[in-house]
Amino acid sequence: MNKKNRDFAKDISIDETELSQVLGGHRKPSEKIIIRLEIHSCKTIPAITWYRLLEKEKEHEILTNKTIRTTERRHVKNKLQIGIA
Repeated sequence: MNKKNRDFAKDISIDETELSQVLGGHRKPSEKIIIRLEIHSCKTIPAITWYRLLEKEKEHEILTNKTIRTTERRHVKNKLQIGIA
């Protein structure tokens, strides 16, 4: 859109710092931001599309983050032993 963050933050009535954190990946957009993005785009990008994108990011993180799997493995005892009969 070639807009400055400050101007876009004003367009959707959020603090410029909050927008910066969302754009920088330090914070996930809230439901209110997702709805405002839908409204701002005249429903060109529906809120559910934004939501699904966030879910896809989380899915990718769960599937690929080996560090958290290693860390969490230490907290599980007596794992199920499932055998093929």
